[in-house]
Amino acid sequence: MIAPSANTIIRLTLSVAATTAAATFLLFWADGQDLTFNGLMVLPLGILVVAGMLLVSQISRKPVSAATVVWFFFFLFYGLIPVSQHSAERWKWIGSTSFAPSSDFLTAQCFVLITLLTTAFLYRNWTQGVIEPKFEIYEISKKRLKIALSLIFLGIVIVIAISGIEILLIRGGEDYAQKSSTLLKARSLDRGTLIILHNFLRPFSLILALALIFAAPQHTIAKWLSICMALILNIPTSTPRYYLFAIAFVVISAFLRRTNLRTIAVLVFFIFGFYLSAGFTLFRHGIPTIEEFFSISTDYLYAGHFNNYEALVLHADWIAMEGYSFGKSVFSLFAVIIPREFWPNKPLSPSLEFASGYLAYQWGAALMNVGAPTLGSFFRDFGLAGAPIAGGTIALVASLIDTGKVPPWRKPSNEEQPWKPLYQLFIMPLLAGGMLVFLRGNLWFGTQTLVLFLMAGLLLLWVMNSSGSKSKRGFG
Repeated sequence: MIAPSANTIIRLTLSVAATTAAATFLLFWADGQDLTFNGLMVLPLGILVVAGMLLVSQISRKPVSAATVVWFFFFLFYGLIPVSQHSAERWKWIGSTSFAPSSDFLTAQCFVLITLLTTAFLYRNWTQGVIEPKFEIYEISKKRLKIALSLIFLGIVIVIAISGIEILLIRGGEDYAQKSSTLLKARSLDRGTLIILHNFLRPFSLILALALIFAAPQHTIAKWLSICMALILNIPTSTPRYYLFAIAFVVISAFLRRTNLRTIAVLVFFIFGFYLSAGFTLFRHGIPTIEEFFSISTDYLYAGHFNNYEALVLHADWIAMEGYSFGKSVFSLFAVIIPREFWPNKPLSPSLEFASGYLAYQWGAALMNVGAPTLGSFFRDFGLAGAPIAGGTIALVASLIDTGKVPPWRKPSNEEQPWKPLYQLFIMPLLAGGMLVFLRGNLWFGTQTLVLFLMAGLLLLWVMNSSGSKSKRGFG
């Protein structure tokens, strides 16, 4: 991995800082918000600076990576958003209740900072000496090409047969919840089954279709057919935002081979991702107008989409009320791969437990659309001692994704193997994008997403296994 020059890092740092400051100012100015400073903004500002420096360093070396997502997540969710919320003194839950004293804010901020520093230290040590040689993609055999097309078509049939074609045309919201609930009850299926099905077959069909663009250069009709079939399962307005994030990483990785082009693309995507995320949320309630899609409002910051910091603060109050859960959430991760229809007494997910066991008690009403942050699970399980555990877990997962091997037992290698370019171009970016779900939470759903993405990648490697000649278009 080539180290960037000092000038490159300085230019990127200034660009990110200036863009972030300008975007934040314009956003609040457009909404007429008054910004103030208070002492509880100090640690979030520190997190913002540290995560920003890590992000700039990583994005100049390897922009499409799990580490890039990790540093961006801390920069936005535990740096920029908390600073904005404290400055404007606007919250989704805290402002309407009497709980969450200053000590809870400070405890949560210390937890985040320790986690961030632990992650940075371990990730750097576990990824040193990684060699990324140039690869070439092997052409797929005709037999394997037929298998690939058949599997994509089979995926469409399975999804439509189980969930119905209408589920592929809407994304989230009340309509989705009502229609999917009715559909699944009629088929005696659990909603978790639908999520597992979609988070496996959707990404598999798309990364396979993209891989065929390079692995089947002589089969134009087959390539376009695979793309068209994959798009049926991946209609942009009907797919979750976290999944669109992962797919964007895959597309950038597949079609932009030079590091500087990837860096520019990732920066642009991060800068405008906030607005795209807000815009695609409107599709839950129908088709928005152009004006609605591009409307700018700070309300989006406080509607729950960026509630990780606030929810983590509330976990401190939850611990004060009920004590620690001593590993209950972390050690029950095996439950994520088992649908509730096969395990009726399956424990509640961290999000449902947070909503029903804490927020509902505070608000006096049932709250369903609430996400518990991944750091919150480590916090409630182990207290401040959970911060280095969380940091080690995040560093381990990110290192595994970015290197393709488990640290610290990984040994650098530059051997050319057919699976390596496929992993670096399609599977690694997909898993890196999935890190956003893993970090945002809840822990169970994020882990399930990464496992399903990995299964999709492993199936891709099996399908593409071929001893054919190398494609003329190389990687590196």
